[in-house]
Formats: sequence, C-alpha cells, structure tokens
Amino acid sequence: MPTSALNPRPQTFDLLARTRNPAAAAALARGLTSTASDVRDKCLKLMLARPESCARSAIISEWLRLDATARQSLANSKFELQPACRELLQSGTSAQKQAAITAICDLDMTAALPELIPVALEQHNPLCDTAMQALFEFCDRWGQRARSGRDVPTVRTPMIDAMARVVYEYPMHKNPDLIDAWLVLVSWEDSAHRAIINDPLHPAYRIVLQRFWESQHQSILQLLGGYLWRGSTPKSVLSIICERSDHELAIRIASMLDENLLSATIRRLRELPPLACLTGLATRPAGVAPDVQRRMWLMLAANSTTIEPVLAGAVAMSKMGSADGRRMAAEIIKHCRRKDIESLVYHMQHAAANPDDHRSVGAHLQTILSWIDGPSTVLSAAAREFFEEFTLSRLLDVVRKLPAPLCRVMAQVVRHIEPDVVPQLLKALESPAPKKRIMALQVIRLLDVSSEINDRVLPLVHDSRVEVRVPAIDLLAALGAPELFEMLPELLNDPTTDVQDAALRAKRRLERRRRANKAVANPVVLPTSAVPTPIENSPC
Repeated sequence: MPTSALNPRPQTFDLLARTRNPAAAAALARGLTSTASDVRDKCLKLMLARPESCARSAIISEWLRLDATARQSLANSKFELQPACRELLQSGTSAQKQAAITAICDLDMTAALPELIPVALEQHNPLCDTAMQALFEFCDRWGQRARSGRDVPTVRTPMIDAMARVVYEYPMHKNPDLIDAWLVLVSWEDSAHRAIINDPLHPAYRIVLQRFWESQHQSILQLLGGYLWRGSTPKSVLSIICERSDHELAIRIASMLDENLLSATIRRLRELPPLACLTGLATRPAGVAPDVQRRMWLMLAANSTTIEPVLAGAVAMSKMGSADGRRMAAEIIKHCRRKDIESLVYHMQHAAANPDDHRSVGAHLQTILSWIDGPSTVLSAAAREFFEEFTLSRLLDVVRKLPAPLCRVMAQVVRHIEPDVVPQLLKALESPAPKKRIMALQVIRLLDVSSEINDRVLPLVHDSRVEVRVPAIDLLAALGAPELFEMLPELLNDPTTDVQDAALRAKRRLERRRRANKAVANPVVLPTSAVPTPIENSPC
C-alpha cells in the first residue's frame, strides 16, 4: 500500500502511543512521508514521545524524504534529535549519514560541529563536500550574527574552540575551505583569531592572510574591511586592505559604516595610502544603495591623493539638480585631501590657458570657485571652506616667489574669498617693514584695486627705502597717474641710479600713454576722394 494512501484509524494511533514494542517506531516512521499533514504530524509527535532512541534515529533516517513543512515543525525538537544525529553521523550507513548531515544543518545543531569536522576533512569520504557545505553554512550564519552585533557567545564560543583546533592543524590537512569557514565564523574581537593574524609563527598564519587576499566571499570581505578603522589591526592585514582592488571590498566597508564609524574611518583614511578598491569609483556598476554610494564617495575624498576624481565627482553631484546632490557635493569637497596652494593655482592657470578642456582639474576648480557666488548656500559654504587658505596675507607671502601668471590666478581667487581687501592693503602700505610695503605694491595691481588706493601709493615715491620707491614709481607709471608726471624732474635728478632708471621708464611709459590718448581723441579722417572706389567687374 502506498504511503500516501495510509489513513490509520484513531485506535491505531492510540495503540502505537501505548505500546512499548520497538517495532512501533518502524511503523510510525512509514507515516512520516505521508501526504496527509495530520497523519504526518501525529506520527512525528508520537515518535518524539517514545522513549526508544531508535524512534528519533528513524526520524533522522527519513529526513531527506520529509518536506519543508515537516522539517520546520521539528525545529523546536532539535535538542531531542541531536543525540540521534551524532550517533548516525558516527556509525550509520552512508544514506543515514547524508540524512544526519542535512538534519544537522537544517536544525542548526551547532553542538554537532565536532562530529561534522572530521567528515568534512576526510577527502576520500563521499560525504566530504556535503559536510563541508553544512559546516560552512553554520559558520557563516553565526559569524554574520556576531559581526552585526547579535552574537550568542554560549553558542559561538564552543564553535570557535572546535574550529581553532583544526585550524592549528592546517599543515596536516591543508584544506583551504576550512580556513574560509573559520574566517566567516570569527569576528574582529575574537582572541583566537587575533592570535593567528598577530603571530607569523602560527601554522595557519600564511593561509589566513592568503585567503584575505584571494577570497571573494562577502563575509570574508566584510571581516577584512572591518579591520580598516580598528587601531589594533596588524600591518599585514592593513596592507591587504590597501592593496586589494576588488570593488566589492569598498562596498562591504561602506555598508558597515554608520555616522560615528564614518567619522573614525575618514580620519583613518587620511593617514593611509590610497585604497586600490576605491579607484575608478565613477565607473562602478549601479545597484548600490544611495547611502552606501555616499559613504564610498566620502571615503574616496578622504583617501585619494589624486584630487581629479574627487573634484569630478563633486561637480557631477552638484549638477544633478537636487538638494541631495548639492549636499553630497559639499560633503565630498569638505572631506577631500587638500592640495597645497601652489598646486591648485597651477591647475587653474593651466585651465585658463586651455579653456576647451572641461575635464581638467583646473576646470573643476573653476566650477567650484563659481559656487561662491551661486544660489546654493550649501555649495557656497563648501567652496569658501575649500579655498579658505586663499587669503590676502597668503598672496602677500607668495607674490615674490610664484611666476606672475600664477599670482594673477591666485589674486582672482582671493577677490572671491575676500572681496574687501583695501583696508588690509592700506595697512600693509603703512607697515614699518619695507618687505610688507613692497609686497603690497606688487599685489595692488593684481587685485585691480589701484583706483581705490592710488592716493596712498604716491607718498611711497619718497619712501626712505629705495627698494620701496622703485616699485612705487613703476606701479604709478603703469596706472598712468598724472601726479607722477609732475614728479619726474625731481626723480630724474635723484642721487640713486635705481630711482633714476625707474623715472626714465616711467617717463617713456607716460609719454606713450599720452600719445595714445591723443590719437584716440583726434583720429585722422581721410578725404572722400582719397578713398579708392572698387572697379566694376574686377576679378578681385
């Protein structure tokens, strides 16, 4: 009679419940595969209630024939079934061992791990792969719980102890799958794991680092990435984090971060060499959650020593047309590694010389500079903070060191950051230090504020220091100050040759300017007869 057709009478179940005959367990076992759920449930209930261990062994032996509902109904009975699983795993037939391994995995019987490990390591055992798969599922399940803050030490600690012994014996079995199972089980605070990665003499040290290098499993990448912001991370592991180029590693790191960890990670990334997993961020496949993308961009901004991809990302975000895009662009600019002023000025000068190159660093810098006067207060504040070192005092310091084209570019930025520079320049012109007066004279023309400050420059023509008088004369001549023309006779007779030379240059420049102004005021008009008429039908 087919199992599906079994439909015992109630009296039969009463008899099977009362009898002490061991054969009752075999009879009830036939009902475990019944398609009638009520029959199956009654058989399972009666078999679990029987005192014979063979009843529970029969349940495990039929495990592969049970449907998912029946297996799930036995989840609360795993402690009663555990001895039977361990017994069958040690002394059962091949089919019974297969069923026991499956039951151990389905019921999450972590206490059976010591019996499962030898089967997984026995290479010639036909159940080796099945046991290793079950072992790996155990370890991954409980490792993820631990790394997500839901650890159960009473369960996972015995698992770690059992695994640690065979990990130590790696030179004997040389099974890398078991090392992977170890890595998905452990968490960052586990002393047994820290003892391995901090001890180059440990038998499994090299293989553990090798699996950190090679494994693509997400749990192993999660374990590796979580060492990024931990101060106790060994240099060997930190080196792997920096040099592994897998994009998935960056995604795992960003997925684990909350706002508190993000701040600590950004500080750590500023100190580390560039992470290879963060390169090419803009070309990564889509499908990553927006908050994870944000953290990845901030990680790149803090870590990249090349500013071009960071600026390109910020500019692209600012052009999304959304408040979130502008906020993200501002964050990227805020956290990026700043370059020295000279480098930024060089890039901007290069962009000015190549206006058609819209992808250069200088072009991105010009775009960010334009945010200052833009409508977005978020972007404006970020741009001001980015260019905060472009001050008048800094310009005064470098004006004698940098080439004139670079000084002009820097002066343009200073005008955006500090629009009211005249009071500072006046103070510099009145400084008792001649160096400051000289630098102020050089900066006045770059900032295009000469008309506002012209009257304060005139007294410097008679400054006590020659090195101040000469640039004052040159500046006034360049500005075409008419007052300087009246001073020329006196300056040409000055006892200092440097002043005389400056006066001669000023005289020639002022005379050229006067002739040019006169030509503009009195243009030469040719008579009509002097204008040649075109010849009709001319081949020209």
